[in-house]
Amino acid sequence: MKLKINTGIVKIFCGYLAFTIVLSLCARQINKHIECPIKETHAHQYTDLSGLKRYINSENFIYKLMVKSNNTILINEDDIKLLSFIDNNNLYSIDENISKINERIANQHSYIEYEYKKENEQLGWTTNESQEGLTGNARNCDYVYNAYKITKNSNNEYCLEKRDNILNLLETKDEYQYIKVDYSSVIKGDIYTIDLENKKVLEKKVSYE
Repeated sequence: MKLKINTGIVKIFCGYLAFTIVLSLCARQINKHIECPIKETHAHQYTDLSGLKRYINSENFIYKLMVKSNNTILINEDDIKLLSFIDNNNLYSIDENISKINERIANQHSYIEYEYKKENEQLGWTTNESQEGLTGNARNCDYVYNAYKITKNSNNEYCLEKRDNILNLLETKDEYQYIKVDYSSVIKGDIYTIDLENKKVLEKKVSYE
């Protein structure tokens, strides 16, 4: 008799085992302090899982699941306080991550969603303009961004100010210089009626969502 093996369970187990091993290895490195030859007070650039980078005043090889690099900047006492505030708020400088941000923005295009009726008579939305059951309603979907600027209050303490729904992140970066990992989202416009044959707008209406 041959042993029957559930390959699905084996794959899940192997994946879980691999993840556990990687997590264990990372955990061993989190508090691993690596001596740096630079004697002046400095900060290292760390990279997170999404590819975003920021400077942190640390010598740990892994810090908050971010990996240390050899890129450094010299810092003073004021810089230490600012970097600590940036780190505590999980901020990333737009200028220091401009290539990664441009790469993400280049893949985020406005699109149209079409309303359709499902088999169970419930309504849904799709980007497929040839979807069966289209009702003739549509809406525009646009990517927007949020960014932050750091200010000081009357007590000379750092404060964070957020701006939402920015259409062009790079146009506001001189004032709002920082982002967080989840800096983009989609806003859905008002619903309008279209001619299904030529996709021309017939009538705009207020969104009922």
